Amino acid sequence: MDSGYILMVLGRILLGLSLGVVLIGIYGYIIFYILSSQRKQVINNLSNLLIDANKQLCQKFGGVHSLIKPNELETIVVSPWQVTFDKPVYKEDIDKINYVASSIIHHHPFGDGNKRVALVAVEIFADLFFIKWDFSPQEKYAFIMKLAGSQQQDNIPISLIPSNFYISESNKIRTIEQIIQQNEKVLEMLDNADVEIFDEG
Repeated sequence: MDSGYILMVLGRILLGLSLGVVLIGIYGYIIFYILSSQRKQVINNLSNLLIDANKQLCQKFGGVHSLIKPNELETIVVSPWQVTFDKPVYKEDIDKINYVASSIIHHHPFGDGNKRVALVAVEIFADLFFIKWDFSPQEKYAFIMKLAGSQQQDNIPISLIPSNFYISESNKIRTIEQIIQQNEKVLEMLDNADVEIFDEG
């Protein structure tokens, strides 16, 4: 067989492989861009929900609505999906919920009402992960106050993880208004706790 013909065939094969690699790279970039855009949209939506929650809570219970650490809020919202060495940082959805609530309390992304927003965040992420926490208002209050008193916001003590979180068969996502209405009593308790702490200080 003519060596020139063989070289031509090999050249075409190499050209085809090169084009294939380029196309795979282009398609990979497009998929990465779409997934990144969707991820960013989810983060923005969740951040906006918590900002709206803080606004409504301040209007209802008092305080000044202000987002003083927007980057901190975004970091908190994305934390449930953090991955290290291809492994999720928080494997269980309950761990993710606890971390989000604790981080809001300890990092204070809002000027007022961080504990109240933390409670609403628990409800939002519980809906998102199809989890229900079967707590009375007093138990919810105690849970939030325990998180507030813990110094281990980056590593939630197992004693603070409620045992009566359980998988819900309902996939209903509630509005901020519904969550606030359903938790009005515990939100009032948290508001009074903030007033007492301020007065003592």
